[in-house]
Amino acid sequence: MEVNIWAVIVTTIVLFAINGLWYSVLFGKQWSSITGFDKMSPEEQELMKKKAGPMYGIQLVLTLFQTSVLAAFIHNSTMSGFWTALWIVAAFVLPTLVGATMWSGMEKKKMQMQMKIQAGAHIVSFIVAGIILSMWK
Repeated sequence: MEVNIWAVIVTTIVLFAINGLWYSVLFGKQWSSITGFDKMSPEEQELMKKKAGPMYGIQLVLTLFQTSVLAAFIHNSTMSGFWTALWIVAAFVLPTLVGATMWSGMEKKKMQMQMKIQAGAHIVSFIVAGIILSMWK
């Protein structure tokens, strides 16, 4: 298996940026409502922000792993990176996401909003990753 490490690193950074924008600029208000962040006091919000640092590190490692595996699949696939990524997100990521969210006990409206926001982020991320990785094979 020969995967371009630079493609994986660049794709990881791009995905990290996309998701950063997704959960702040694009859907930050809705995400704050879903998570209850908007109901916290300013002090609680600051504490949550401070605690988030290590989680960003963990997410970066997980995104690097995800991108590496996707690169390997694309490298060994007869399909384009776009289609490989789309099938993976449709067959594995979305059913897992919907199942986990559906059984969370969350209020229906918030649950649906969470599913849409997260599903959109995964679909966009996987497709962008598939395109970048296939162009940089």
